[in-house]
Amino acid sequence: MRGREATGNLPPPQPPCPARHAKLRPHVRIPDLLALLPALAPGVQLPAGFPPLDPETARQLADAGLKQRAGDLPAALTDYTKVIEGVASPHPSALTERGLLRLNSGDPAGALADFERAAVLAPQSALPRALRASALVRLGETGKAFAAYDALVALRPPSLLGYWGRADLRASLGDYHGAISDYTAILVREPFHAKLFLNRGNARRAVDELPDALKDHAQAV
Repeated sequence: MRGREATGNLPPPQPPCPARHAKLRPHVRIPDLLALLPALAPGVQLPAGFPPLDPETARQLADAGLKQRAGDLPAALTDYTKVIEGVASPHPSALTERGLLRLNSGDPAGALADFERAAVLAPQSALPRALRASALVRLGETGKAFAAYDALVALRPPSLLGYWGRADLRASLGDYHGAISDYTAILVREPFHAKLFLNRGNARRAVDELPDALKDHAQAV
């Protein structure tokens, strides 16, 4: 019964479409790194490679974040913009937060600009570069997005964000074997992410690797 229930919950397989420059189908899942990212706020550890955050900027970002979580997105966007435009060199956290808001509000072009500025200001951090790739996906620039994820994976040590984003994009385009390889590369290093087991199980189901798919879904529970 348990096996039949698990099999019934798996999505139907999709035909492969591994072309890197293919257009995303309307129903595909776009790579979304946002679930990995806690909101930036005082006392919260900054992403690796970000410079220290001064208390006043942290307070301003926290206030903007509160408005965002309350659903007042225009006010949050205004506050983030004030933090960014009020200094000669904005903190990459402010650009990242505004970029995330723009990305979730249907402005991938604005998000891309913010993430690119953040990447320049925090060149040692993989985060804005991974988010930049996500914005490229939203803009339909899958070839450029793949190149960005490839560059992150080529780092030493490789960026797990790069693997995750590339895996999701590969799965969205039907390259399930490539997605399985990338999800596995992360799980070898970080074997505790239920979402990764779920995603890899879905990809394995799509290529009829049912026993392994069921094992992954059992790990995701």
